[in-house]
Amino acid sequence: MNQVRYSISDASKKVEVEPHVLRYWEDELSLTIPRNAMGHRYYGEEELGKIQEIKHLKEQGFQLKAIKLVLPNLEKVEKLPEEMKHRLCEELNERVMQEERTGIVLH
Repeated sequence: MNQVRYSISDASKKVEVEPHVLRYWEDELSLTIPRNAMGHRYYGEEELGKIQEIKHLKEQGFQLKAIKLVLPNLEKVEKLPEEMKHRLCEELNERVMQEERTGIVLH
């Protein structure tokens, strides 16, 4: 089975974010993006799906650090009813802000 692979510029067009945003999210969220023999990133459908979910959560108000907390359960979070997702967003964003204010990591 031949999987389609997209360069960072093609992937950014597909998910409608700039390439520098993809690189930033990769770093900040510790995403594992495959690379070819020359070290260039390439994105398959799985990576594009995850990035699309991240973008959707960002659009709903989740801070990137809050998204990092739910990353292992990203698909479950996406399937939550809107009201629950909104409440989760508020709680996680508040936790992130509290951690930044106090310097204490709350898990």
